[in-house]
Amino acid sequence: MARYMSRMLRLAKAAITLSCAALAPFAIGGPVSAHEFWVSPEAYEVAVGETIEASLRNGDMFKGAAYPYIGAFATRFDVHNRRGTEMIRPRDGDNPALTYDAESGGLHVVAYDSAMYSLTYASWEKFQAFIDSKPNLAFVYDEHEAKGFPREGIKEGYYRYPKSLIKVGSGAGRDKPLGRVFELVAEINPYSEAAKTGVRVQLLYEGAPFPNTDIQIFHRPGDGTEVAKDHVTTDATGRATIPVFDGGEFLINATHMRKPRPEAAAQGMHWESIWASLTYELPRIAE
Repeated sequence: MARYMSRMLRLAKAAITLSCAALAPFAIGGPVSAHEFWVSPEAYEVAVGETIEASLRNGDMFKGAAYPYIGAFATRFDVHNRRGTEMIRPRDGDNPALTYDAESGGLHVVAYDSAMYSLTYASWEKFQAFIDSKPNLAFVYDEHEAKGFPREGIKEGYYRYPKSLIKVGSGAGRDKPLGRVFELVAEINPYSEAAKTGVRVQLLYEGAPFPNTDIQIFHRPGDGTEVAKDHVTTDATGRATIPVFDGGEFLINATHMRKPRPEAAAQGMHWESIWASLTYELPRIAE
């Protein structure tokens, strides 16, 4: 009897987890839509033959809930290394979302594409708070008015394109464009000597450089002090250099608003936001 009850309890917990996850995409983007979404590895450095584990997180300043993998919320999930590309197919409810055996050394790039999530801003003030949190989105105000969109009940569809760079063995190799709609590409491997002076990245929109765009930087120092926030702006070629600071964990994020794609427009969305993020780790300067 005790064994039966234990099994029922485990099944109930699993059902609750999946139920919460099913609601999560519609809740996590709510009125405070400035929240980031990122791939969060358990460790950024693993030995060849060890397992890479990573969660999908949503939140702010490196604080956020870890969500299980749900296939209906993803359109693509893969790992790229010097051997090629491997599509990842976790089971629904897997948490951490990624469990991957690193059988070869080199830089491993984990990339995830979300399906469309949606949200509705009940008031103009809530929509305004989101737009004001992203310096490069000021153009939205004029376009919103020109198109005669409402000031209440504003509907937004949004898509997430997070990546993470993980060092396996030597960590040699490089990141590269992966054909995402919106993508941050590290042109300098953060686990290489060249990264000592900064990590140069390029922001791509539909494969082309995306200039004059704000990249937010969230930096968790290796000494355990509080997370700091900074930003840089991409140049005419879509490039920017992320400072080293004093090492630690980095989450960089860029956001753009555009006309909804057909699947979003069909659901009455006024806007579509696309989000690109990249996580990696640098050694402490003191080391």
